[in-house]
Amino acid sequence: MEKRRGGHVCAVKNCKFKRYDSNKSFFRFPRDPIREAEKANYAYSVSTDHDYIMTRTRTVNECDNICKSIATVDDKNKNCGKEKDSNYINTDTMQLIQDDDIINGIDKNMLNVNFGTEVVMEHELCIEKESPVDDTVLSGHRVVDLKYVLNWALDLQVRHSKICTTGMLHVISEERFGLVSKVVFKCNLCEYETSKYTENPTKKKSRINYGVVWGTLSTGSTYTRLKEQLSVLDVPSISYRLFHAIEIHLGDHWKSTLWASIEEAGKEEHRIAVEKQQIDQNKNVWTKVYLDGGWSHRSYGHNYNAASGTAVIIGALTGKVLYLGVRNKYCSICSRANNKEEQPKSHICFKNWSQSSGAMEADIIVEGFTEGPIMHNLKYLKFVADGDSSVFAKIKENVPYGDEVEKVECKNHAIKNYGSGLYKIKSDTKIHAAGRRLLTVQKN
Repeated sequence: MEKRRGGHVCAVKNCKFKRYDSNKSFFRFPRDPIREAEKANYAYSVSTDHDYIMTRTRTVNECDNICKSIATVDDKNKNCGKEKDSNYINTDTMQLIQDDDIINGIDKNMLNVNFGTEVVMEHELCIEKESPVDDTVLSGHRVVDLKYVLNWALDLQVRHSKICTTGMLHVISEERFGLVSKVVFKCNLCEYETSKYTENPTKKKSRINYGVVWGTLSTGSTYTRLKEQLSVLDVPSISYRLFHAIEIHLGDHWKSTLWASIEEAGKEEHRIAVEKQQIDQNKNVWTKVYLDGGWSHRSYGHNYNAASGTAVIIGALTGKVLYLGVRNKYCSICSRANNKEEQPKSHICFKNWSQSSGAMEADIIVEGFTEGPIMHNLKYLKFVADGDSSVFAKIKENVPYGDEVEKVECKNHAIKNYGSGLYKIKSDTKIHAAGRRLLTVQKN
């Protein structure tokens, strides 16, 4: 049997001009009947180049009409060079027409019928040159909302295949908003163009951009470190302007959320204190609190020069923060302006302390005790803290109800202070050596 090549599939069932290829399992029309027509010397000819016709038909009905017209011509044609089989069309000859009456039943515009002494079959050739995909449009990696991207990617493929079966969508441009990208796609055939985001754009805040800034700040990192980490991952970094804008917005959000949480904690502490009948002789509700402070770097008991410090008051009944304060001695913008002997520009200044670093904790605690009756309708009549006597003295001196306050020593700090005192005795050369030898680090 003659080896037949595979090719275009005809849309019409039982089309006479189908040609079956057992190797590839689909039908094929003769690819180049024009070359055979040029060899013949007949007055009239009809092109049955199915590929050419099918590219200009849009519906199955049009395909059906074309195939039926060609079949009619073939049945009435008595001058074909070879006998035709019922399943195959002869590829060595062309369907030729010598009877004018036969041509009247055929759409001459669709079948490209030409009359004359010579066979002239002209086809409009459409040459398409597909430009190579520009791989430089998207380079590196991206942080995306995977579920959102997969949803629109699958939907986009299905929608586009309904209007363009052979075209391919390519990325032609990208516009970045921090770590979020807007990707523009364009079809190489039908000129269809659309844009998609790597995160849902209907959200008021980008979880990706806000998340990366939030994580950077909460871990004590900086923009420079974030940029270096993203560069190692080959991810385009967020701009400093956007990072700073989100940083300011997050700062305001954190601050408002903090005070809302403190107010809720105060209400809960007050409710539990009332249930436990913690009411003084003046019918004021009171509670016991835990106090502690910290600085930006360790003092090691003698080096109190930290630029910032903080202290908290925690309710004993709820274990939640009832007050928080921060003291800063330094502002970079103000310091730079002072060095240049000029007026600092308008800015958000966090400098709120000019005294010694050691006095920061006591000042914050006094402020918190004073605000207790105002913020939470609570008095802090008992507190548990370390062995620092300066805080207790400041409370007695500056808090309106300071005389009523009682200090409870923290056992952890008491043991720590006791051990520190023993080490101090062991290193004191004024004490007799025989007595100092009694203090040893060995456990009995």
